[in-house]
Amino acid sequence: MTRKTNYREQGRAVFLAAIMVLSVVAMSAAFAAPAAAAETDRTPEDITVDPGETVELELTITADDGDQLEVVSEEFDSELEIVESNSDEGQVLEDDDSWEVVYLEAVDSDTITVEYEVPADAAGETFTSSGDVVTTEDEFDTDTTTISVEDDDPDPDPDPPAEE
Repeated sequence: MTRKTNYREQGRAVFLAAIMVLSVVAMSAAFAAPAAAAETDRTPEDITVDPGETVELELTITADDGDQLEVVSEEFDSELEIVESNSDEGQVLEDDDSWEVVYLEAVDSDTITVEYEVPADAAGETFTSSGDVVTTEDEFDTDTTTISVEDDDPDPDPDPPAEE
């Protein structure tokens, strides 16, 4: 027993087959590995300083091909004070416990330098500075710099003499 199909039914069958093929392609694209985040280089990551010293943080960010930097922001302990800041591609906007660079034009990469002053009374304390990068394609963190401050008053005689 055969059944004749008209052009409308044939067109519908072709349309449904095309939708099935497109959905398989779309599903495989959805499960593809995400693009790698932009590359960051943070110097230093960990440093030990004396109270009252300054620490220079350098952050270099390079976006992937076809991607552009939009915002780089960083938060730090409010006890630290920014002495100087510079960006190769924009202006560093400073606040009491954060700074950011907002790019008004397309930027592929930037090097940002921020110099922090450690308080003179911060012996034995630890401070951090960490942030985020927003690109046209992604958002990711820039890791953390840990600033450890030497103890001002190390025990000069850890083993007192024995009494006789």
